[in-house]
Amino acid sequence: MISDPSLTSLVLVGDLSYADSASKPSNDYPCSQTRWDSWFDMVEPLVSQMPLMTCPGNHEIEAGQPEPGTNTRFLAYTARLRLPGADPLFYSYDYGPVHF
Repeated sequence: MISDPSLTSLVLVGDLSYADSASKPSNDYPCSQTRWDSWFDMVEPLVSQMPLMTCPGNHEIEAGQPEPGTNTRFLAYTARLRLPGADPLFYSYDYGPVHF
């Protein structure tokens, strides 16, 4: 994907890391922050080469979960991603001739 010169940006439309699995404690469902860390480690080679824009999905909510989850909606998502506008959950931007 990185070597394809026709690709100039990425748009991910929700359910990035499935980090909300903190409410299901077991070895199959690591804590939410560990899941976020591993997701960013996995995509770093790609997103270090081109812009990444995201939209939150239901698996980024993380609200109302036991520790190590959080009761603040989208806390890890908004803390880890810097997106345009005053509200990182609702924004738009232009990329070339396209308005997202």
